[in-house]
Amino acid sequence: MRWLPRQRASGLLLPGNDLWSFDAETVVFTHLSGDGAIQGYELTRESALVARCVTAFEAAWSAAIPHSQYTPS
Repeated sequence: MRWLPRQRASGLLLPGNDLWSFDAETVVFTHLSGDGAIQGYELTRESALVARCVTAFEAAWSAAIPHSQYTPS
């Protein structure tokens, strides 16, 4: 687990929806309502989209702070 403070996220291009990436071939987006209720899921294996999501995750992971080193400000 890692923490990504907003100050470290400004330069990242992140997907607009929460997602799960199970491998380099599949992504599942979670569609949420304005109050956070789950409205549905969207599974994609579109290779270009999956690649963009994996790249975004890797960039966010690199910018984030490991849980053991994180102290809230």
